Amino acid sequence: MATQADQPVRRRLYLVQHGEARRQDIDPERSLTGAGRVSSRKTALWAAKAGISVDWIWHSGKKRAEETAAIIAACLKPSPPIRAVSGLDPDDDVLPIVGRLAELQETVLIVGHLPHLGRLANMLVLGGKGRELIAFYNCGLIGLVRAESGWLIELVLPPHLIG
Repeated sequence: MATQADQPVRRRLYLVQHGEARRQDIDPERSLTGAGRVSSRKTALWAAKAGISVDWIWHSGKKRAEETAAIIAACLKPSPPIRAVSGLDPDDDVLPIVGRLAELQETVLIVGHLPHLGRLANMLVLGGKGRELIAFYNCGLIGLVRAESGWLIELVLPPHLIG
């Protein structure tokens, strides 16, 4: 009988759309709003309570994504390192990130933007075929797990279910 120790380690990937940000005409850097900070923290606390552990948090380098990533990292124990990664901007091609994820052995949480996150999820799960796959929300949490057949959706948590 196979035991859990016999099972291969399953790599996971978590996708989070950044928290609500200020309008660009008010704040050109688009920092998080107060509500964006609160919802980022709620998502992070839920993830910590659920036992989600990541080795890295990647973000686009944009202020709203960086702030969301920092809030999430502060709530996870141990606090994972945060890295700005090129190729995560809203309109960037997803193929370079797909390639990096294929080589990676660690679990990563990506804080990013639409439409990039939607295209990334579609490419990982469906190979880029088909329509939009997942509804993303500010501070929603999407979990994918790597299986022999490719990436599978394991978790979809919209922020309104967090409380």
